[in-house]
Amino acid sequence: MYKIQRFMTLGNVKYAFAKINQRAYASTSRAKVPLNEEWVKIVTKELKGKDPEKTLTWHTAENIDVKPVYTRADTENFPDEIPGKFP
Repeated sequence: MYKIQRFMTLGNVKYAFAKINQRAYASTSRAKVPLNEEWVKIVTKELKGKDPEKTLTWHTAENIDVKPVYTRADTENFPDEIPGKFP
């Protein structure tokens, strides 16, 4: 961190930290995308009337909800990124 500040101007550092903070909170502000209606009908029948979203959604140790099915609609508003590169 000190190395970065030595080579960057104060304005650039503020911008970099603003981008980091924005990125950190971006994952918590996602809109909830409903499951596909056709898929829900089929799975509800298989689960004998139970709600598939409540029954099949599980939670990680970090308290992140993991849906049973993800579609393109779930990633529509994600920024394009390259692994290992700062956005």
